[in-house]
Amino acid sequence: MEREVEQLLKIALCTCNGKIDKKCFEKLKEVFDVEIFSNLCEEKPENFFNIVGCSYRAVKDLGRLQLDLNELVFLKQEDAVRKAELLLNAYGKLLDVDRDLVEVNVDASLLVETNDVEFAKKLQKVFDPLYIVTTNEKMRGVGIPILGKVEGFEGELGNFKVFVNGINLHTGESVSEITVAQLLLQNLGFKKDGVFGFEDVLDAVSNVGEFVKFKAIEYDESKCAASFNGISGCNLCECMHKCLFRGEKIRIEHKSCFGCGRCSALCPTNALKFSLMPENVVREIIDVLSQYEGSKVLLYVCEDAVGKIFGNGRTETFFPVIVPCIAALSEVEILYPLLRGFNGVYVLHCSDCPHGDFRGLELAKNLCEAFNVDNLVSKTEFDVELVKKLVGKDSLDLSFVLGGKNKREALVEIVKKIKEKRELKHSKIEAVGFGKVKVNENCTLCDTCHRICPNEALKKEKGRLTFIHGLCINCKLCEKLCPENAIFVAPENIDLNEFEIEKVVREEEFLKCPRCGREHISKREYLKLSEITGQKFSLMFCDDCRPVVIFEGLYREIFGEKNEPS
Repeated sequence: MEREVEQLLKIALCTCNGKIDKKCFEKLKEVFDVEIFSNLCEEKPENFFNIVGCSYRAVKDLGRLQLDLNELVFLKQEDAVRKAELLLNAYGKLLDVDRDLVEVNVDASLLVETNDVEFAKKLQKVFDPLYIVTTNEKMRGVGIPILGKVEGFEGELGNFKVFVNGINLHTGESVSEITVAQLLLQNLGFKKDGVFGFEDVLDAVSNVGEFVKFKAIEYDESKCAASFNGISGCNLCECMHKCLFRGEKIRIEHKSCFGCGRCSALCPTNALKFSLMPENVVREIIDVLSQYEGSKVLLYVCEDAVGKIFGNGRTETFFPVIVPCIAALSEVEILYPLLRGFNGVYVLHCSDCPHGDFRGLELAKNLCEAFNVDNLVSKTEFDVELVKKLVGKDSLDLSFVLGGKNKREALVEIVKKIKEKRELKHSKIEAVGFGKVKVNENCTLCDTCHRICPNEALKKEKGRLTFIHGLCINCKLCEKLCPENAIFVAPENIDLNEFEIEKVVREEEFLKCPRCGREHISKREYLKLSEITGQKFSLMFCDDCRPVVIFEGLYREIFGEKNEPS
């Protein structure tokens, strides 16, 4: 059955005018419907493909999935067809991902910071209206010149509000706000779609008009711990490009999103999902590639670094997983291959990534170091000798399967499995987004904390409140909403001694319902509520039995003992 599914993959590959031996591609016809082109970007076939093996932008409309696999399928190696088969079937998992589209309408308005009159005149041929914020009074007659400076802006591609302190050189009126589609600014210290430095002016030109883009991030409010009833909680997600805003719920500017996926990797509850390459699909890709029987290395490589491995695919067995950015990978996706039979994981990233730090990679490396695991490396250059060393390492496990758990649940399972394989070198790891709960004597074992916990780090059962350190995201919602001021969450580095252990943090005697015998309320909570309400009798009964008992009492009071309800 699996082979029948594989045969449905229709793939276009290109020899790039003879740079790649056509005979190598012919081998793939054993397992796939492959069409081979000598110059795909110019031949423009009429057929539509599942996978187009070329990264050139001109061929993006020829298939559902565009990947430059020409140099990455190792077709001169031993077991070449098997390796290519697994690699292409793994990437085929991305074909089943449903993605929503965002419509973007960008008019020709632009605000530019410049004192260069000639440069402004060239921009005026393309952009209208053109707002020029300048300190050069000779700018009169070009566009709409504003003598002053830009003090800030907000918004997204196609709709920016720019805050200006200046004077319109044509009218003499003061200017404080301008609405434009795009910005061209000096000394730009960050990247945001629609906001460019002078070197990217052509990108601003290409944006003008109507187009659609994939919505990179999906938001599930039901899983989010950012707030509850107006109380602020988790603040782990962030966007370096100012496309994510936190309030009672998360708001994302999809039109300006770069699609790096970093915010999703930082979200421990999976409230943010990276739809361009969802983590569950990354796990499925790992599961497929793990079927290769020999020694192997998984190579995570960002799109901008793929060129570094071209021509090196015939040295050792490594399977590349191309991701939009290494920042999109959480610690789970990086560690998981080590428990699926891979001898090592090689992370190849940019030397100066514009999307922020690689928090998932750093935590994964720290965990490996704590367990004395040396099967994970990260570099900004591709080193064949390092691949050879990793291929020679012993894998941690072959049979571990992660499934669909969220990031924290998955990490707890991974740590538990590594503990079975390796001894701890040290137990403390610096990390953000973890906490430890302490409960004092005020606790009545009411239901507030465990019901509000977004990741089920707190659970209540049979008179006991339990806590799992690895599941705590330090949102402090339990602390802020506890009616008894009984719970305190301390920001805590990871403690691997307790990471996956379910510990009892509070235990109370529970009273049984006199009618059904079910334990339903702690003695402490009963005494407190009965004192407040004066309802000592009815509170002894559980929620199911209490209405029945009250009804029976009223019936007897009205009709007497001889006419009890049946």
